[in-house]
Amino acid sequence: MKFLAWTLALPFFAEAAPTLATTSEACTIKNQRKAWHTLTRIEKLAYITAEKCLMTLPAKLGLKGPRTRFDEFQKVHVLATESVHFVGAFLPFHRYLIYAHESILQTECNYTGAQPYWDEPLDAGNFSSSVVLDAVTGFGGNGAGLSNCVNDGPFKDYVNAIGPFQQITDHCIDRRIDDCASAQAASKDFRMVLAMVESVDR
Repeated sequence: MKFLAWTLALPFFAEAAPTLATTSEACTIKNQRKAWHTLTRIEKLAYITAEKCLMTLPAKLGLKGPRTRFDEFQKVHVLATESVHFVGAFLPFHRYLIYAHESILQTECNYTGAQPYWDEPLDAGNFSSSVVLDAVTGFGGNGAGLSNCVNDGPFKDYVNAIGPFQQITDHCIDRRIDDCASAQAASKDFRMVLAMVESVDR
């Protein structure tokens, strides 16, 4: 299964990020990734526009299930989950997946920025009020109803073809925010976990 997951993922990465340097050349174009909280309104809307573009581009990889380029990222992640979670490959795999995603946004959807990130400790204990989940300049708010479908924001009408888990089903983008659980994103908790990891490594 591990070999299969990596075999499926590698062509995707190669196609998504074809400009990887094979020598030790100096980096000529530097992307600076910024926290969503620090982006201007124009920068936020540019990223959302590029992501919506990805949701309209037809799938290219021939994987079962995906209809769009956006779906393909989810599918590759689902296929690799058992191989790359809870192992040493976790961070390298996800860093490269993010890099591939950023590259495709730039090369296929004309996005000129870098992949932003959520500085979660700023919103610890209060995810539901985060600017990341704004209905206009964010990803939409909490889910509603029994299915927890996101019912506002730029992605509320997207029909997701991948998941849950290995299933291929049409469903909404769902979200269920737990502000109590989100308190664990606090900096003090991160430092505590990091200290535990470092003590095991000694």
